[in-house]
Formats: sequence, structure tokens, C-alpha cells
Amino acid sequence: MSYSSGYDDDYYNADPAEPEPVSPIRFVSPAELRASVPPEPPWIWSGYLARGAVTILAGKPKAGKSTLGLALANALADRKDTFLGHQLDAGPVVYASEEGAATLAHKIGDGDLRIVTRETAWPKPDWQTLVEAAAAEATRIGAAMVVIDTFAFWAALGPEAEKDAGSMQNAMAPLVEIARQDVAVLLIVHARKGGGDDGEAVRGSTALAGAADIILELERIQGGPPRQRKLLALSRYPQTPGALVAEHDPHQDQWQVIGEGSDRGDAREITDRSALLQALSHNEATTRAELQEAMGSPERQWHGTLDELISTGQVEKIGAGKKGDPYRYKILRTNDAHPPAQHRAENGGEVIPLSAHPRSGAERESTDAPSNHAAHGAGCAETDWDDHLQTLIDQERHQ
Repeated sequence: MSYSSGYDDDYYNADPAEPEPVSPIRFVSPAELRASVPPEPPWIWSGYLARGAVTILAGKPKAGKSTLGLALANALADRKDTFLGHQLDAGPVVYASEEGAATLAHKIGDGDLRIVTRETAWPKPDWQTLVEAAAAEATRIGAAMVVIDTFAFWAALGPEAEKDAGSMQNAMAPLVEIARQDVAVLLIVHARKGGGDDGEAVRGSTALAGAADIILELERIQGGPPRQRKLLALSRYPQTPGALVAEHDPHQDQWQVIGEGSDRGDAREITDRSALLQALSHNEATTRAELQEAMGSPERQWHGTLDELISTGQVEKIGAGKKGDPYRYKILRTNDAHPPAQHRAENGGEVIPLSAHPRSGAERESTDAPSNHAAHGAGCAETDWDDHLQTLIDQERHQ
């Protein structure tokens, strides 16, 4: 008759010298965690695209998302130093475009760019095959960035699959794997018809946005200049600006920074500020009604920005504000009225919000020509009015 103690005999008979198995899960202290992370991610486009991260760029049809994506790809492939005022760590780019060669050929430069078009990937591959091919090409050329433009075209998921979290997670998984190979991934997607805030504009299941590290939403500016766009960001990284306003010149295929801020409200203010200066760009005092007509937007939208321009000494208000002598507004011409922004921004240690003074580094991409500000100098009371006015506008854009 055998007797069992009811305990695991192997446990008691185990060799005490045998090491205990090590768990693959390691818990660390906050100090260890912080020490393992660099101060900033390895940006290839500072604030917006980093090696090891997935960035989504969303926009409605004809908003310019593919135009922006191609401009960025060209800047990286051409080894430019900056794009839209932000530093680049340039390198080769792999780009999968939904466009055909006929419309794409004139949009690309001669830089280190490898492109797949709808013709060169025909018959159209399935999503997994396309992403694997892009990953292999990225490894072969040591790419800094892989771009998929657009997700809807190449993934070809039906409406129901787009709404399904599991399907979206499966579609994003191979892109996350590319990012793990020390590559930045830019996924260009369509925005919802109704738009949305804080990443909700991205079409499809929220799992798509949830898998990304940075979400960018490119939007037209309601009531703003037709060529201006606002780039709104939601990011895991504190270095990502909340809002950037840019202008695209389709004839020169150039982008110019108008200003930068922290949120949608700042983007609106930046646009109104630029439009007000443009509307006041002639050498005449202008009423609010005339400004409203020139800007094409209601006074209630920009009156606060006009008041701020007056309070900072950039615009002068004249007149009695009554019938026959209404208030009129004009840009002040002298340097005393327009001190440099870095001086205006310090008032007893109080820094004027960034939204009030658009980001420095405004530039035209794809050109080495000096800015008007550099060409005309700082401006003075004796300077020709047209030159001085252009200098003023450029200063506002460069500050």
C-alpha cells in the first residue's frame, strides 16, 4: 500500500542548486523607467515624425493631405534641413501612392525616394503583401520613413471592417512592426465627413487612432484664405505642437509657415492676424466694415485680434467713433511702433502667448532664396512704404 502526503513530491526532491526560472516580465521603478528613455524621441521631422513611431495624417478630400505628405517626403529625400519650420533628420523614403504616374511624376523631385504607384503595383496586392514589400524596401535602402497614401485605397477594407476594432488592429499591426525597425511610419487616411476633435476626425474605428503615436488633422480654415491650412496634432509626446498654420502655393509648389500655437483657437487667431495685416496692407485708414468686406469674415470672429494688434502698438486706431467720423485703423510705419517680437514678448518677465506671435522659422520650402525680411532689412521711417509693409508682414510671419 502506497502512501501520498498530498504534496508535490517533486518540489521536495528538487535540487536546491537549480536556479528558479526568471520571469520575462520585469517591473521597474519610476527612476529606472525615466533613465531608459531619451529626453526626446529620434525625430526625423521634429515634433511630428519619429523613428519607431506611427503618425497618422487625416484630412478630407482635396484638403491637401497627399500634397503635404509628398512635400515632406521630397524634403527628406532631398536632404533638406527643415520643413515648415521644424528640423529634419533627412534620409531615404519609401512611398506607396494611390495616384498614377501621370499625376504623380511632376510632384516628386530627384531625391532618394522609392515609389510604388497604382500601375507599378498591379494587380493590386493585398494589404499584408504591400506592407511587407514596403518594409523590405525600407530595410534595403535604410529608409528614414515609410508612407502609405492612402490607407483606404491600399487596405481596401469595407465599411463594416473599417468600423470593426479587431480589423483595424490587425491592419495596423504590420505598420507598428515597420516602426519597430527604427523607421518612421506616416499613414495618410481620410477624415470623417462630420470631422471631430482630439483624433475623432479619423475615419473608421477608434482602434486606428489608438494604434498611432501621433495624429495630425489637416483642415481648411473656415473663412480664412483659400490656400491656408491648419495642422492640428494629438500626440503622446509633449514636443508636438498643438496647431500649425501653413500656406501652400500650388504654382511654386511651396509651403510657408504662417504661425504656430497650442490649439484650434490659436490656429484661428494666427489666421485672423495674418488676414488683418494683409487687409491693412494699403496706405489708407480702414473702417471695421471695410475690413470685414476685405477679409470675407464677420467682425465678431477677429475683433479681439484687432484689439490685440492695437494694444501691442502694431495698428493705430484713429477717428472719433461716431457718425461721419468712424473709427479707422492703419498699420503704424515706424520702427518704434513695431519693436522686434523678442522685445515685445518680455514685459516684466511675462511672456506673451505663442499664439500672439507666430513661430519663428517661417520659410518657403524647396528654395534657397532669402526671405523678404532678409532682403529688405529691418525697415525704418524713411524706408519706402511698400518695402516696409512687406517687412512688417514677414516679421509677423517669422516671429
